[in-house]
Amino acid sequence: MNMSFSVRVEKGVAVIGCRNGETKMRFIGASCTASVKQGTDGLDSVTLAPMFGKNAVVALSFKALYSGQKAIETRGLVSLYWKDGKLFVSEHEFVSLSDRLGQVEVEGILSVTTNGMKFMGSDIWTHREKEEAADTRDIRLVNDTGRLCRYLVGEATLEELEADATDDRRRADQIRIASMQSTLDQMNSLVTELQEEVQLVTGGLQDENVSLRRQLGEMTQLKEGLQKDYNAVNGELGRLKTKLSKKLGARLRRFWCRHTGHIWDRERTSRMGC
Repeated sequence: MNMSFSVRVEKGVAVIGCRNGETKMRFIGASCTASVKQGTDGLDSVTLAPMFGKNAVVALSFKALYSGQKAIETRGLVSLYWKDGKLFVSEHEFVSLSDRLGQVEVEGILSVTTNGMKFMGSDIWTHREKEEAADTRDIRLVNDTGRLCRYLVGEATLEELEADATDDRRRADQIRIASMQSTLDQMNSLVTELQEEVQLVTGGLQDENVSLRRQLGEMTQLKEGLQKDYNAVNGELGRLKTKLSKKLGARLRRFWCRHTGHIWDRERTSRMGC
């Protein structure tokens, strides 16, 4: 681990701090009372007050920000223990029991592996990360990192961890349901807008259809009127043709009689075919 920090202990209270101004601390969680809430970043120090006679563990992460260099991060579990009525802070990393293995992972997340299950603190996780982790059967999310610390020192039970993880899963499910409901609402809103647009287009097409039908009716009436006029004109032409034909026949007969010496007799000529 090689975490470098300063320690000051007085009257059962321990202050763990950074050794220099280039280093900042992240308080991940503790099994005892602490001066700041779990998951607080950018600290110079944290004050811890274990109950008299009860050992405690605190999960910390230190990040050194040296000018012009890449940040160096160290993290781990620090043990606080009582001896002869006095509180001490161990210089060595906390050693877990064999049935409950604790570890501070990347990004300052405390994990505890026990009974074939892995519990992880979820206080710094985003909603999406929680959803993804909740879908992984091997990981159980615990909202209270302090409860993980208390479990490491035997002050919390596995049932309490499972109950906390169940509550966090329910919260993740609620977040997922709320997200799905929001998406569904947006889709319903879009469907409503599309339906309104379709109604507008359909209404326009219906109006256009009515207009076209009206024009078709007018054109049909005009065609029928023109057909009547055509029939009337055609009938009149037939009558004129017949009349002209009769007059032309009479003139031709008179012309024939005149040149053949026949006497023009309307009645006789009619009998003779002249």
